[in-house]
Amino acid sequence: TKVCCYVILVIGLSAMFGKTLTISQLIMLVTSSLLLSYATPSIPGGGLAIITLLLEQYGLPLEAIGVAISFNFLDGMPSIAVKAACTADDVLILNKSLEEK
Repeated sequence: TKVCCYVILVIGLSAMFGKTLTISQLIMLVTSSLLLSYATPSIPGGGLAIITLLLEQYGLPLEAIGVAISFNFLDGMPSIAVKAACTADDVLILNKSLEEK
């Protein structure tokens, strides 16, 4: 899902700042987003480094980071909450299995 979010963000920001992306740039954007999404740390705001790299790669002004921060907050916080809840469930399941032994 992060890949789709990064692609949508860069396409939206490029439209906002009046820059058009060619087909080859769009293919490269999807590829870059896919590869960089694996490097995204699972901490709040971890995707901002990836977004900054993508903005720089496509020649978008770094003032677009302000918009990206709000987008990253809306995208990142729910996913961090889900990861934290899953980790808590894993701990409870492990605890229960250890108590049975």
